[in-house]
Amino acid sequence: MKLVSILFIVTILSTSVIAQGERKLNKNFSFVFTGKDSITAFKITQRAKHSGWGELYGALSQELITSDFRVITEGANNANTYIIEIDYSRGFSASKMQYSDLRGQILNPTGSEIIGTFGYEGRFNPDDISKAIALKLSKTVQK
Repeated sequence: MKLVSILFIVTILSTSVIAQGERKLNKNFSFVFTGKDSITAFKITQRAKHSGWGELYGALSQELITSDFRVITEGANNANTYIIEIDYSRGFSASKMQYSDLRGQILNPTGSEIIGTFGYEGRFNPDDISKAIALKLSKTVQK
């Protein structure tokens, strides 16, 4: 009986945390996309060199690939490869990297036109924000 009670409490708490995380994401995450072209791949870059880039880049790359987009390395580019340019703040808390205040732009292949923007105000988890970006892109972008 104790085990059932403990499992019940854990289930309620985890559901509450997930719902709280979704509410925070809905409140603090913004995404606007105005592009009309077909996009098959993205090249992900950072505006300024920041520590923690590898974790954020890896999480976003993985989510884009899971959403059936290709992720191109720095050297490759073609007419359907758009650029995701990211900037964020970071710091350490209890010896752990903390990410905050994400700002991003989606640029056309030449980098001359902004066709989308996204942002997150406050601290964020790279995995959660990457899922949100990939989900929004997969819903709004023509493949």
